[in-house]
Amino acid sequence: MLLARRAQALAQNVATAEAGYRDSVRRRVAAGASARDAELAAELDAQRAAADLANRTAQRSAAEHALAGAIGVPWSALRTAPLAWPQLQAPPAPAALPAAALAQDAAWNRLDLAALLAHYRASAARLREAAGTRYPATSVAPGYIYDRGRRKFAFGINVELPLFHGAGARIRAAAAARDEAAAAVQARQAQILNDLDAARADYAERYAAWQRMLDVAAAARQSAARARTQRRAGQIDRGRETIAEVASAHAELAAVDALATTLNSLARLEDVLQRPLWPASTLAPPAATNPLPSSSLTETAHAH
Repeated sequence: MLLARRAQALAQNVATAEAGYRDSVRRRVAAGASARDAELAAELDAQRAAADLANRTAQRSAAEHALAGAIGVPWSALRTAPLAWPQLQAPPAPAALPAAALAQDAAWNRLDLAALLAHYRASAARLREAAGTRYPATSVAPGYIYDRGRRKFAFGINVELPLFHGAGARIRAAAAARDEAAAAVQARQAQILNDLDAARADYAERYAAWQRMLDVAAAARQSAARARTQRRAGQIDRGRETIAEVASAHAELAAVDALATTLNSLARLEDVLQRPLWPASTLAPPAATNPLPSSSLTETAHAH
């Protein structure tokens, strides 16, 4: 909603600048200093700016209604409420979000992955019970560990049965069920990693585009300020000053749009992680709040 308000205000500046430029072209055409087609082009740009302003106004209204509904207050009360988001224009740089750390966050925060891991642990427990009941000397490998290098869970899925015994049907079924549960975790992890890499790459591109647009907007502001100074000094006419003002207004609006696109991309990355990144979550990671008992330390360095 804050971005929609800002965009509407800047769209108003663009519409005002375009209308001023159109009026200046009309005067030049009336004085015979410009051709008629210049007036038509300026009129078209002014109409486009007016239409964009109407669209931005509608977007602001929709954003305000959405926030009011989420909070549970009347829209009229929200319109006059002072709202702020500190550091709204300072999202984290992509370098501050390393892929390995994001993958580990996803591994321990995705609820769907946690459910699959719980199913795997239950399957492994049933296998140990089945094997231990019939063959006390049976060795069942530990459950799983998180491999930071591969960004995946690694599973111990081997079951060593005595050579002089054949595995019973119950053990074979339990081993197959555990292998199937491990495969389900690995398949989901592969999908999550693909989504994570795509979302992070998209955020990096959007962030870079926003940074470039900030530079363009800053240059346009300097150009407009220089044009105003030159106009007061009599070095350029009002028309050239207006052109610089129009360019600056467009650049400012484009920078806000680029920021909104960047924040939407960051939100998609957070959706993949199922964990807030900006502002960062204040909840402690699972390993710090629920350590495993000593008997389970071979399975994983984290706990759900």
